[in-house]
Amino acid sequence: MYYNMKEIVISVRNLTKTYSLYSNTSDRLKEVLFPWRIRHTLFYALNDVSFDLYDGEHLGIIGVNGSGKSTLLQTLSGVLAPTSGSIVCNGTTAALLELGAGLNPELTGRENIAFMMEINGTQKESVDRVVREVIFFADIGQFIDQPVKWYSSGMFVRLAFAMNITVDPDILIIDEALSVGDVFFQQKCIRRMREYREKGTIIFVSHDIATVGNLCTRTLWLEGGRVREYGFSKEVCAHYLASLHEGVGRQYEAIPAAKGREANESAFARSGSSKIAGDNRLKMLRLNPEGRFDNHDRFGTMEGKILDAVLEDQYGRPYSVLNGGENCQLKIYFSLPRLEERFLVGFIVKDRLGQFVLGTNTYDEYGYFNVTEAGVYGVVFNFDMPNLLSGEYTVTLSLARGDCLNFEQLCWVHDALEFSVRRHNDRGVMFYTKMRDVALLS
Repeated sequence: MYYNMKEIVISVRNLTKTYSLYSNTSDRLKEVLFPWRIRHTLFYALNDVSFDLYDGEHLGIIGVNGSGKSTLLQTLSGVLAPTSGSIVCNGTTAALLELGAGLNPELTGRENIAFMMEINGTQKESVDRVVREVIFFADIGQFIDQPVKWYSSGMFVRLAFAMNITVDPDILIIDEALSVGDVFFQQKCIRRMREYREKGTIIFVSHDIATVGNLCTRTLWLEGGRVREYGFSKEVCAHYLASLHEGVGRQYEAIPAAKGREANESAFARSGSSKIAGDNRLKMLRLNPEGRFDNHDRFGTMEGKILDAVLEDQYGRPYSVLNGGENCQLKIYFSLPRLEERFLVGFIVKDRLGQFVLGTNTYDEYGYFNVTEAGVYGVVFNFDMPNLLSGEYTVTLSLARGDCLNFEQLCWVHDALEFSVRRHNDRGVMFYTKMRDVALLS
């Protein structure tokens, strides 16, 4: 049996938080007067949540609105008391929760900083230094000496984040507050959080799945107050994104075939492609209908299936290592069980953190495709690979019915292909663009 020898930073066991819901105000009073008659229903904001977070790990919490993310953070930070269960935190905690939480609106920004120093027991000889660091990081100018109640939402976040990150807590809890800041301040916060990861533990809630995967080693996916999945960020984030695509698919509405055919033909006529027939039909291929991705991590209705794929050079030789800038042909083979008037095939290239780097689909490039009978078909994407950052990349494949805004996912295959990029002139940037010219200004 494997035992994790690292120290547990946070241990949560069977955490439950309930609220009593009443149909009207009078029922609440009646229940106080006649307690033997129950007039409320219980709402489980959190239901039997358990997990351990170890030293050196950082936790991302994801889920749709109302899944219990903010409630969990409020219980972890001590703002809310759980109905049942236990929470053990080994270390000091600082929390940036809902906008303006922890700030006294009647005090100035400078006075709020001093008040926080006093609460945290900061030594007097360190107060002036910490105050200067907070003011410098917040960068709100003369408003630091104005009452906080006059601050904009962006100023609230700047001051609150600067106060929490500067006191160097053992555990830093952040709840989506950074979304209201401007892009420059968001990047500034991300840089500081990367630095902080070396000395503390981050618990981060966000709807930005790429940022969660980038900052956090572990991810907790909440659904309806329960733990849907807990594990390594890349896998959990991929499964969560898959569930969102499934939700979109269930909202798909069929479009009349006659209208689809008319729009289909006009879209391809505008493309001017000699490789596409006038009626946009694909040529059936003679391939084995049994797919190599049947045991892959995938989802969809499976009314159509992605069978095979390969990333090749222009001479048909498979790629495994690229330098960037090469001409690539991504061939995707798929089966459809019946006539399909409107469908699309696409791909997404992801880095090792699961961030979407590039991708496209047949609808964006040409419009709709049609097939007139059941069979196996193929699509080729011909493109020049960008000069990507050195590292490992995967290719995720998709087959869907409809268009990019209104579709039903037939087959989505996670990480179907893998390739590496090895650049000799790597400068640590995600993309390298060759300059047309570099000159001195006169």
